[in-house]
Amino acid sequence: MDCKLLTQHLIELEQLLVQPATRLSAELLNRYLADDFYEIGATGRCFGKADVLERLPTETPPEITQQDFTCKVLADGLAQLTYRATIQRAGNDSPSYSVRSSIYRFDGEHWQMIFHQGTACEPFDVAAQPTEVVVGRTTEPLTDEDWLDFATILLEPPGYLKK
Repeated sequence: MDCKLLTQHLIELEQLLVQPATRLSAELLNRYLADDFYEIGATGRCFGKADVLERLPTETPPEITQQDFTCKVLADGLAQLTYRATIQRAGNDSPSYSVRSSIYRFDGEHWQMIFHQGTACEPFDVAAQPTEVVVGRTTEPLTDEDWLDFATILLEPPGYLKK
């Protein structure tokens, strides 16, 4: 398993999951979250997949920045991605800061998130250029339509797993 490619793939999935087009789509969320998905939010509130599929598509998506990603392979087909995030919600003057952890499992065809936890933390300096997903050779901001196209691409088995 190529750790560098796996790390990039999981970062891309993580970034996809915070995009408004994904957050507002129960269909896309259903694809990327495993049936046994479980989340512990930064507030301490817990959610299962059904809660997320019901709640997220009805919310106004916040603006989320992500940075300082690290990936650790926990076992064959199981990996943890950690990073720091800011979340700016509509109508709130200041962002919230958190350390985030996601665990992904490979089901033989796709990587799906099985666990996510956000832990509130002290404010930190936001990177001048937060980690950006690179689609093709561009790092230009992507439209919601671009993200939906990218979501379809990510449903294909990653190249490093093809035989």
